[in-house]
Amino acid sequence: MFLLRGGYGIQGDARKENGSDIKTASGGIGLRFGSYYVDATYTHVTGNQTVFPYEIGSLSPSALLNRSTNNGYLTLGYRF
Repeated sequence: MFLLRGGYGIQGDARKENGSDIKTASGGIGLRFGSYYVDATYTHVTGNQTVFPYEIGSLSPSALLNRSTNNGYLTLGYRF
């Protein structure tokens, strides 16, 4: 009837140089009432990425983007 879960994930970039690194932590709880269920989930995502708007050799300008997002999800469902 009561479900609890958590998780952590790391997504790297295939490029060796100037790649990105995204980390996700999540947790959730759920309740099941026969065929019906309610599920609440929270995710926290952080990441960084180096971006080059154009290439001019070794003097190319770059920007380091640091991102952080928080999301909440509520799901109501019916199993059939």
